[in-house]
Amino acid sequence: QANNHIRYWNDCSYFFTTLKNNGFLQDHIYVLFADGADPAIDNSLGENSNVDLNGDTIADIGYSATKANITTVFNELAGKLGSQDILYIFTTDHGGAGDDNPSPYAKSDVVLYLWNESITNTEFAAEVNKVTTKATVAIFEQCFSGGMIEPLKASGRVLMSAARFWELSYAMSPDYTYDEFSYYVTQA
Repeated sequence: QANNHIRYWNDCSYFFTTLKNNGFLQDHIYVLFADGADPAIDNSLGENSNVDLNGDTIADIGYSATKANITTVFNELAGKLGSQDILYIFTTDHGGAGDDNPSPYAKSDVVLYLWNESITNTEFAAEVNKVTTKATVAIFEQCFSGGMIEPLKASGRVLMSAARFWELSYAMSPDYTYDEFSYYVTQA
């Protein structure tokens, strides 16, 4: 909760709203964020994150960001998507070097921090690899996000990261309302 800054919600809201504004259907978008729909305080402002990402009074955040829910969503996607579909994946803060990868981070083993747990880049790739698509586009905003790319490399994939596996990503100055990389990628 202390490290769940409002810019992460803003990043998700902007990406979600952009998808909706470009014709994506509500039931085709899966949002895993913080503690999901739990009404408990979940952000660094001491508030509960709004589950409505685009102001239309429909709850858009459907799941807490846990490994179990990532598995649930990718299992469902594996049953729904096929060789003519495109899968978009968007992740935002925080990321870190893997447990057995001490500084200066000689290996591309990284983790994506979830709600009170983390998932490794290889565990995440195993979930994504369950799904057959025409194309998969993945946007990784978190620090060390370049490490997410290595185990995901395959034909028909566009993989973008805010930083290499040994680098930090940054919030957008001066007010830190968004993360810089995700803001400009979403805008584009």
